[in-house]
Amino acid sequence: MRKIVNAIVYQGRTGCQWAFLPHDLPPKSGTYCYFAAWRDDRTDQTIHEILRCQVREKARRLEDPNAAGIALLDQVTEHTGGTVRNALVDQGFKNQVVLHGDRLGIDVETVARNPPDKGFMPQPKR
Repeated sequence: MRKIVNAIVYQGRTGCQWAFLPHDLPPKSGTYCYFAAWRDDRTDQTIHEILRCQVREKARRLEDPNAAGIALLDQVTEHTGGTVRNALVDQGFKNQVVLHGDRLGIDVETVARNPPDKGFMPQPKR
């Protein structure tokens, strides 16, 4: 089973076609069968969620994120199950995003640029 997982990870990481997996990995027929089954019953999403929680815990962060820099508030709430409470956005996002965040129960804060800065300057927490 470990070789199947290794083959799935290899294909996902390299983007190679299933038929061209290296010869030291299991053949496409068995590997793709497991991949398709796990994708269809959402086992892959469960594994991803468990790994995400473990990585956040190891970094001494909360298991579920509570702040996010976002482009689309709806996608964030859908993917996090509503655990996001704060969102940091740049000045390109106008009042409509703030109002939409209020409707979703998310506090949207606009991170302002420092006026004397010229050109591209990374802003903290954006």
